[in-house]
Amino acid sequence: MKKALVVFMFITVLLLTACNNGSELTKDLKEGSFTYTIKDNEITITKYDGVEESVIIPETILDIPVVHIKDKAFSACVHVKEVFIPESIKSIGVCAFNDTKWYKGLKDEFVIVGDGILIKCNQTETDIVIPEGVKSLSSTFYEAGVGGFLNAIIYLPSTLKKIDSYAFYKAYGNIVICNTEQIEQIGESAFEDSTIDHIVISDKLKNIENRAFATTNKKERPLMKIEMAGSNGYYVGTQKMVQLPYSTSLGEDIFYGLEGNMETVKFEEGITSITKDMLKNMQQFTKFFISEEVSQIEKDVLPEGAIIYTKAGSTAENYANDNSLEMVTLPEDFKDKELERLLLPAFIAANLEFTYENMQKIVSIRIDDQIEGNVFEYDHVYVKVNTAFDIMGIDHILKQGNVMNLEDLKFFIKLESLFLNSTIIDTSIDYTVLKSMPALIKVVVNNESLIQ
Repeated sequence: MKKALVVFMFITVLLLTACNNGSELTKDLKEGSFTYTIKDNEITITKYDGVEESVIIPETILDIPVVHIKDKAFSACVHVKEVFIPESIKSIGVCAFNDTKWYKGLKDEFVIVGDGILIKCNQTETDIVIPEGVKSLSSTFYEAGVGGFLNAIIYLPSTLKKIDSYAFYKAYGNIVICNTEQIEQIGESAFEDSTIDHIVISDKLKNIENRAFATTNKKERPLMKIEMAGSNGYYVGTQKMVQLPYSTSLGEDIFYGLEGNMETVKFEEGITSITKDMLKNMQQFTKFFISEEVSQIEKDVLPEGAIIYTKAGSTAENYANDNSLEMVTLPEDFKDKELERLLLPAFIAANLEFTYENMQKIVSIRIDDQIEGNVFEYDHVYVKVNTAFDIMGIDHILKQGNVMNLEDLKFFIKLESLFLNSTIIDTSIDYTVLKSMPALIKVVVNNESLIQ
């Protein structure tokens, strides 16, 4: 398994000088009404200055494929009423077509062009399921606050491997992004100045570009949480945490404006020793998640006042005791990941972190199949969690697999009622664990009460 280390500091990227192998960007060239550049045997259209109302973007120029359309390439082209985009196009820049009558007149729910580029979304539902086959999100695919995005749960397709530059720039509102574990790259300013404050990634993430999560308005987004799928430390934590694969390449100022809220370092699976070199310029951090695999911790590596989160019996526990540091014992991991997938977004929708502490506040869980019609023809599940203070989360979750085990409900020690009226709960499931839950007084499964 890949090593991973959570880091919270400004990263300076080495500027790599390309060798003279034909990879440098050429000067501006001209072909008809198109201005373009060539790099790595790919053409980028940088400007269109024609007067035609119907524009056909060429698939090749001088036998070189046309692959990219630059930011604002068609700016001020109000007269353009029709654009034909070839399948060779793999990316479309910021506001490339926004000024055209063609773009403004696109009314389909999802407008997909070129090689799977979603350039516009007119969907007004709060559940937005981006179709399979989409490979790129043009930064023009929506306008913040328009088309239902103020309160939206957005499901990304498995074919999407990159969150493109400026894709969710200034996306404002109660927005949840789901199905992000396949993402390999997050583009420049992809989430800058947005109110999206939570994203789940995996060790497939290879690169995060400049200012990806930056903010210029701390009042609107004071916190940011990125966590790795399947990782430990879910249940005791803080939203002031960013967890990244150790091998991920980081751009400049990716957390600009959020540095005052970064306080947690997490050492991921595969790391067996912790040294001072690993924590350079990180002495301001106070919370350290250390896995059981760590067998060696250098003397005086953690700052005075540090809090160590670890499992009982670990090397980190011994280090905490030897150095008089506070230690928080982490609970067991979820055994059924499908149940975890159902509950996590419901917690987020309820403005609750998915932590062990908050699990102990939940008094009611309800999981139902969606009764009302579903325009997307997907299976959905309706999930609701309640606390004693009437905080409620409601979410529609794409069915990703049956829940096979309810043993994880033992974390919900104050749970009083449980309603399971969904085909996502496997018929062979064992309900024995429910008998040991001290506060549980009502259980309904497929509209039938179970006696405790």
